[in-house]
Amino acid sequence: MYNFTTLSTPPDGGNKGKKTPPINQDENQKFGNWTGSLDTKVNAADLMKRGLIGADQLVNENQDISTPDAIKNKNQSDWKIAAMQQILANAKKFNLRTPEEVNANRNVLIGNPKWVEAINNPYFNNIHPNWWKTITDSILPEQWAKYDASKKDIAKK
Repeated sequence: MYNFTTLSTPPDGGNKGKKTPPINQDENQKFGNWTGSLDTKVNAADLMKRGLIGADQLVNENQDISTPDAIKNKNQSDWKIAAMQQILANAKKFNLRTPEEVNANRNVLIGNPKWVEAINNPYFNNIHPNWWKTITDSILPEQWAKYDASKKDIAKK
């Protein structure tokens, strides 16, 4: 979900002494990162608290670092957290608020074709049968409530 790139020029353009405004995280990405943490284990633990079936596997996954391939594949949960963040960010982007709207647009919300294939795989549904329900009944309403409250606070000022 996050795009980390190496800058060839400093963010201030190399202009020492001149202050530049902070780089703000995209509003949709901020909405998608429901815990506010960049640590996937924090997000996975939150999913476990919310009752996502199989979330314990995301929190307690085996961290095999015995080979280069194992290291590349060691954070199997990272893509699931990133996919969930992408789904939420896209729900915000497209202003989808209800379970019906989300469920009618699942593949669009997922975005990444590899994630679409993985999440639509019956094996994924066996591991996380309440994946979409966790999003539509727990995280999404909470995120919209926080977002709407923040907009009311701004309007009051």
